[in-house]
Amino acid sequence: MKKNNNYIKILVWAMASAIALNLTSCTKDDNNAPQLGTTPLHDLIKQDTSLSIFTAILERSHLDIYTKGPGPFTVFAPTNSAYRQQGINTVADVATQDSTFLLNKTAYIIATGARSSYYLVGLNVPISTVLSTPVFSATATADSVYFNGFGAKKKDIMASNGVLHIMDICMLPNTNTTSVTLSQYPGTFKLFSQAIARATSGATVVNTATTTVFAPTNDAMIAAGYDSVAISKATAANLANLVRYHTTSTRYYRFALKSGDLKMVLGRTVLINNTGTTVTVKGSGNATPANFVSYALLPTPVTTLSMVPSVNMTSSNGAIHAIDKVLVP
Repeated sequence: MKKNNNYIKILVWAMASAIALNLTSCTKDDNNAPQLGTTPLHDLIKQDTSLSIFTAILERSHLDIYTKGPGPFTVFAPTNSAYRQQGINTVADVATQDSTFLLNKTAYIIATGARSSYYLVGLNVPISTVLSTPVFSATATADSVYFNGFGAKKKDIMASNGVLHIMDICMLPNTNTTSVTLSQYPGTFKLFSQAIARATSGATVVNTATTTVFAPTNDAMIAAGYDSVAISKATAANLANLVRYHTTSTRYYRFALKSGDLKMVLGRTVLINNTGTTVTVKGSGNATPANFVSYALLPTPVTTLSMVPSVNMTSSNGAIHAIDKVLVP
């Protein structure tokens, strides 16, 4: 255990050194930006009882070097409720988790610089995290700020050494492309993944930078006549049309989908209806629209990450939304 803790500390200090060399100032007019507060990040986090699990994780992974350090850093702190969705129910449970896994998972939600919503106006503003390789997207609106498509429960809590945003979800790192991400959930996306693999340039289409894929579940594919045998017999060209009609060339998280026509890679449009509480998508040939599918309705994912949402799933190149119907051009 001591050897593992020493390894974690070496990783943390290496990341801290790299970040110190790469911190840059924001380009927006700092005179109008919210000013830093007087209380350090770590104290703000520790004082909030809804963040007790996150506090324990910071300390176990030694990432409190950031929340206690000079900064500035931005922390996207999951609530206890968010960790319970991941199977970490109490502070005591933190001690049973692999510390290296906690390090990688938590370093993803600490970013360089003081990234208040003031600096995040625009669609999919990239944010570099302490984990270095993954970058996630942020968008500020008039009344909220979204990270990887999920709205902050509380935003812009100004600390003396950075900014705190409180989240009701754990944002998890994913360096995999869209096609690989879908293939990791065979209980949900096995058939659509099979179609992508057989389609002409299928993986190229969904893995192009900044795509959004509306991915039909296995039940949806079967209902449309695309079981495994049918997919194996379908032509690559027909499957390519299927994949291209479920893919658009801009990353759209749920909140950013506007009601109206949305052009797909196939060149045809789908009709989005976003009421703010529900989103549906309808192909030109569909009699009724497809609904977005909640993660609570999906089988347990076959990965080391215990649960991920099926709406606003993030891949290295875009966003994925599970839907309950195949879209017909």
